[in-house]
Amino acid sequence: MSDIRSGDNIDLSQGRDYGTDCLTEFLNEIGSEITGACMIPLNLPQAEIINVIKRAVKWFRKNYEYSLRENYFHVPNGVFSSQSFKTTRTLNFPKENATTGAGEVFSIYGVYDLASGWNTGGTSLDLRFTSGADFNIEKMFFSNTFAGTGAAESAEELQYYVINQSYFDMARQILENPLSFNYSQLTGQLKFMGDTPKGDVIIECYESIEN
Repeated sequence: MSDIRSGDNIDLSQGRDYGTDCLTEFLNEIGSEITGACMIPLNLPQAEIINVIKRAVKWFRKNYEYSLRENYFHVPNGVFSSQSFKTTRTLNFPKENATTGAGEVFSIYGVYDLASGWNTGGTSLDLRFTSGADFNIEKMFFSNTFAGTGAAESAEELQYYVINQSYFDMARQILENPLSFNYSQLTGQLKFMGDTPKGDVIIECYESIEN
């Protein structure tokens, strides 16, 4: 049974240490796999194995979910007032790190205008219950319990809450016009196809990790 870790003994600031010979061990494993654990009389140079891996990276990132990580970009609204954006209506994302292969934005799956109330409370159609409000969700749940009517009434209140939130989520998608965009992984350009964002923008993407 593992120990429960708490207090100052936990250090969450350090990344995982995979060792300095990670690349060598990986190349040896690939070479062993190609030669059938050295049963095939074939010895591929490490340089050629690296070339094979480089050619397979794009396919690997497209088909293997653990080769990418989710990330977020915050774009200030002032960027959309620049002459460069007005001319091309595009944002240019940097290429991957030449040494590690990390940092390339492989795909973008969400672009949200903060002026439309993305992930915020009390704006536009966002009617979620928040702690400290006059009618928060805790009061709704426990009012029937303390009134002596039991859990059945609370279950109905929960059902109404879920239905109402689903309704408002759908209404937000219809009434708060989503930003239309197109992203090219080949050029790293994100083109805005519709309206210009009215506020800061949050971009959700998949980004490559270290090779």
